[in-house]
Amino acid sequence: MQREAPSRVDRRQLGHLAVEIDQMDIENDLTEPRTKIGNIANKLRLIVTATLVGIHAGCRSFADMERMTANLSASARKLLHLTGRVADTSASDVIVRLNVNELRNVLRKRILAALRGKRLQPDFPLGVVSLDGKGTGTFLHDPEGAKVPCAQINAETGKAVVRTITACLVSTPARPCIDMHPVPKENNEMSTFAAVLDALLGAYARKLFQVVMYDAGAVSLANACEVIKRSLDYVFVLNANQPTLLAEATRLLGSKALDTAQSKTTD
Repeated sequence: MQREAPSRVDRRQLGHLAVEIDQMDIENDLTEPRTKIGNIANKLRLIVTATLVGIHAGCRSFADMERMTANLSASARKLLHLTGRVADTSASDVIVRLNVNELRNVLRKRILAALRGKRLQPDFPLGVVSLDGKGTGTFLHDPEGAKVPCAQINAETGKAVVRTITACLVSTPARPCIDMHPVPKENNEMSTFAAVLDALLGAYARKLFQVVMYDAGAVSLANACEVIKRSLDYVFVLNANQPTLLAEATRLLGSKALDTAQSKTTD
């Protein structure tokens, strides 16, 4: 049975999204990948636009995105410059081959544009970025690694998951994603943490945040020191996966009232 089409994006949201896409320099910022579908000249903007609108509309797959583009109203097509249905095979073949760092730069440019346009007004006294490890997409493994060079392969299923550390600016009501840092095959969240900090500071300096949050996936003394070394502050979460640290924190802090805090500075 065919799945229902995803919910439509209301016209006001669609208008904002169309403006954002129009302001993206897709042809110059993204390199057209070589794909098995042959010549895709002039289709890159079409495919990127359809994919972004599909994500915004709640599409869970490229097949959902294809159905959505097939059912767009004439006015929505005109607004988005989408001339017709975008095939799921064409879109998936292009999107998974786009250069990851180029995509990150596109995102950073839009975040900095929003900052300059005063669209990222804080609702918290400090700028806070929340980091979290994610598994982004599941793909069939291809031996050459052409599709997913950063993927980690499950030997039993033959499928690949691209591991990333996602950064969201949680000190503004929009809560935007401001970066997605690939985790190399040979590394994990813990060992990639410092590189994520450097990438964020390289892209945004200290314009957006002063505090870094992370769950237990990257909590260690070494990573805490990496934050302090960069003149930032941190909020890390401890849980039962780190029983020794949790027990020591409970011993030192468990008897304290919630409205008290203790700070210790060492030279």
